[in-house]
Amino acid sequence: MQNQNQNPYKDQCKFNSSDTLHIPGLDPNHIGYFRKMAAQIGVEEARLKYHGMSKEKAEYLASLDDKMDNYGIKWTVEILKKRYADKKFAPYVAPKPRDDYDDYYDQDEFFGPKDTVTYARWLYNRHGTKKVAKQFQISEYMAERIGTSSLPGSMKVAELETDDDIDEIESEIYARKAAKSINAYQMKQFHNDNSRKLKIRLNKLAENETAFVLRKLIETEDYNIKAKECYFDYIQYNYDKKSENLVAAIERLSKMDWKYWWADDQDGTASYIFYVVLPTGKQVSWHGMHLKDVENVPKDNKAEWDGELSSTLPKLLDCVKAVCPSIYEEKFDKKKCLAELEKYTYQYSERVQS
Repeated sequence: MQNQNQNPYKDQCKFNSSDTLHIPGLDPNHIGYFRKMAAQIGVEEARLKYHGMSKEKAEYLASLDDKMDNYGIKWTVEILKKRYADKKFAPYVAPKPRDDYDDYYDQDEFFGPKDTVTYARWLYNRHGTKKVAKQFQISEYMAERIGTSSLPGSMKVAELETDDDIDEIESEIYARKAAKSINAYQMKQFHNDNSRKLKIRLNKLAENETAFVLRKLIETEDYNIKAKECYFDYIQYNYDKKSENLVAAIERLSKMDWKYWWADDQDGTASYIFYVVLPTGKQVSWHGMHLKDVENVPKDNKAEWDGELSSTLPKLLDCVKAVCPSIYEEKFDKKKCLAELEKYTYQYSERVQS
């Protein structure tokens, strides 16, 4: 009997060798590591380092290009072929930092690019401030700052000209870390506060456009937060589910009076940012990797983000409460809820048209 807990998209191959090759920035559980190892020692030798990997799979992995490097090694050949054909490439996931940094200062030799912050940190920890200053032709003060900073290791040292450059990037990093913590807390509280009951009730009200869209947007944010909290293979699974729910919401939004659009991601980390203004007047947004998700959505690069970090889930729940207060009552009354939703939808449409 098949194990019910086994993911049908994955096989059981597992990295089992203690004789690892040092390939900076890649993990043995990622396809990119296998590809580069196969290029160095041969496909068959690389395959033998993974318990349960077939020759067919090893040859296929070795034939892939770098677009698939960040997928987990456990995905089956079938799902990898499908995702490559659909151009669903896994987003870059930075390796887990060591001692809060992504450098390798405890190693005797540095193997990565020698124009990066990672190399500057390695020099700083192995040889001191003066060596960094001399290597990069910068002041000892800047060498000290870079060597002790929390900047991304892939950054080019040449891009850091002043104190303000470092402060600005570190501030953004701290803000993102804080936002991630808030997201995790919000989702935990949401699941503690009878979230399953709310989702079930919204499903029962799905004949109403507003209820359906809110249900899908809550699910979109749910998977968005899960993707940021999990590791390896499940990252892409959650991002796929996020896209699936967002597309379902967009299809229904086309029949409604809500304002929604997409814009280019100016930071270049995603293919698009999707925005929607809720009936309460609050704005929520999501980043996405596949433009086909928003192919029927109007584009507007001039509209501005409201600047509120980690506010999506609270805004959605506040909207549910505003359009259908009765949904939170102890005893669920479908007719009463539908009447509230219809009334709110009508009033909102009147406001928009006027």
